[in-house]
Amino acid sequence: MKERCLKRKLDGANLVAPCDGMVVYADSLSDSAPGIHVGSRLAEGQLVFAMIDPANGPLRMTCTVADSDLEGVVPGTKAVLQQAGVAEHAGQGTVQPLAPVRRSGLSGLASPDYTAIVEVDGRPAALRPGMRVQAAIVAAQLNDVLTVPKAALIRSGSSTGSVCVRVRVSKGSIEDGPVIPGLTSQDRVEIKAGLKDGDVVAVDSRASRR
Repeated sequence: MKERCLKRKLDGANLVAPCDGMVVYADSLSDSAPGIHVGSRLAEGQLVFAMIDPANGPLRMTCTVADSDLEGVVPGTKAVLQQAGVAEHAGQGTVQPLAPVRRSGLSGLASPDYTAIVEVDGRPAALRPGMRVQAAIVAAQLNDVLTVPKAALIRSGSSTGSVCVRVRVSKGSIEDGPVIPGLTSQDRVEIKAGLKDGDVVAVDSRASRR
């Protein structure tokens, strides 16, 4: 009886894929989850591997969008995909519906992050299942606007939330001038008012290294 029970448990330990496909990630997809090794105990429902149908199914990537960057990020928004350290774009994709997730280790008062699924357009040769890539989500696109580096902005700690930049004026002196910022990209900010084309602004070198 005991032998049959053990055999039944052993047979139930076999992992069988429900369909043909390619294993693209073994172990948990979370960096914080403990790894699976020989002799590890597995919990019911624990993710062990992920697989795709490379012939028919579209490639998808999961990315995190901060609450402060949500404006303009809606299903259907285009994203430019890029591998870390590679200058050329690896491909493009389309944002699918977003889902809120809780930041681990932060209180409930903190702004939530959101998980976005980006479906890759076509089959770019530079992308492979399981790769880690960056997605620049194009929430809006403006032409012929005035921009400055993000590191040039000085935000006050007051309730008014005023924003200034340090502008070089006559005789090389530097003065703080209020500005009205607009849309932001990864490293630059649109300036709606407060500066004119040709103004020279000072950049905080410490901020630019962060």
